[in-house]
Amino acid sequence: MLKAFVAGIDGGGSKTEALLVEVKTGETKRFISGGMNALTDDSVVSQANLQEIMKEIKHWLASNQGCLASICLGSASMVREDEQDWEVKLIADFFPQAQIQGVADGRIALIGALDGSPGVIVVAGTGSVAYALDEAGILRRCGGFGPIFGDEGSGYAIGRDALQAVAMDLDGRGESTLLTGVLQQRLSFESEESLIEKVYGEMSRKQIAALAQEVGICAQKNDPVSLRILDHAAKQLAVHYLRLLAQSHWSVPPPLSYAGGVFQMGGSILRPLEHYLGSWAERLIPPKHTPVYGAVRLAKQALGDVRCE
Repeated sequence: MLKAFVAGIDGGGSKTEALLVEVKTGETKRFISGGMNALTDDSVVSQANLQEIMKEIKHWLASNQGCLASICLGSASMVREDEQDWEVKLIADFFPQAQIQGVADGRIALIGALDGSPGVIVVAGTGSVAYALDEAGILRRCGGFGPIFGDEGSGYAIGRDALQAVAMDLDGRGESTLLTGVLQQRLSFESEESLIEKVYGEMSRKQIAALAQEVGICAQKNDPVSLRILDHAAKQLAVHYLRLLAQSHWSVPPPLSYAGGVFQMGGSILRPLEHYLGSWAERLIPPKHTPVYGAVRLAKQALGDVRCE
């Protein structure tokens, strides 16, 4: 008899991570491919990245006498969970026998971070979004409108603000900042004109978001401009938490958590965030598990009596 596995997939804007877990033994196997946010990035590339990870999973299962019984995908481009998305259809082409769920990436982040308990999470990676799960099981969202009219406090927003600060430093409209020298070295530009060509001609949304780490480094060196950029980002993220806390019913104060690359800055983003959260800051906790764990948890819940033959 084949070994039954469940799978969780975290399909983010920067990368896609999949985790296979054997139902009986808990044996795990991890897979990584490129990002798959078809709403803001190239849809052809997003589909290719998901196809790549599906092929790797199928090949590994065939080589290890396993079959996929249940799979849950949390996707940054899953706007409507009640409609069958292209991602779900693509997975079904590879694994027609499996139970398949497609949910928003914030849902799996929330379930992973709080181990399935009610609470609120803010996800701030390339983009940003927040979710609350209340005691009645109602899921609410705040933000998540993408780079054109949303993504406040995200890596992309921080990177964009860093580029703006450097531009204003270069032409004398803004104050001097460590970011100018740091980005000159990272992006290899020599003039204002070459910076324009570099950003508009070569840089993707993900590459701009990756500049957030340089803001974090400069903030640790007490660069005033970098500190203000992160303070503004933290204020925007705090608004997401506070709005969802006010919208939902809680018999006891719920835990708050976070996920995404922006929070890898640690205290540089968490300290101002706690300031803007006020009394709610004492409810802020590090995530217990990763988003892909949350997807695995949902896949297990949907497993039911499905077994491999």
